[in-house]
Amino acid sequence: PADLSTVTERYTEKAVDFMHRNTAAKKPWFLYLAWNHVHIPDFASKQFCNTSIRGRFGDALAEMDFHVGKVLDGLDAAGAANNTVV
Repeated sequence: PADLSTVTERYTEKAVDFMHRNTAAKKPWFLYLAWNHVHIPDFASKQFCNTSIRGRFGDALAEMDFHVGKVLDGLDAAGAANNTVV
């Protein structure tokens, strides 16, 4: 079974790796990334558990927001931000 507390981090890592590899290879690419947050069941990694006054939903939303930022940072680091529609 999948460990839901690590799914968001793994999706983010795979997405950033995909962007770096394909940008470096000068291949056009399309990435559709749909995190499982913020749908039932609500879950968050240990880093975000009990960090929001909105409970588990707020924790999940904070984690998703953090990982959106990591993907955008990865897009910048790959050198593809100026040639990408988000």
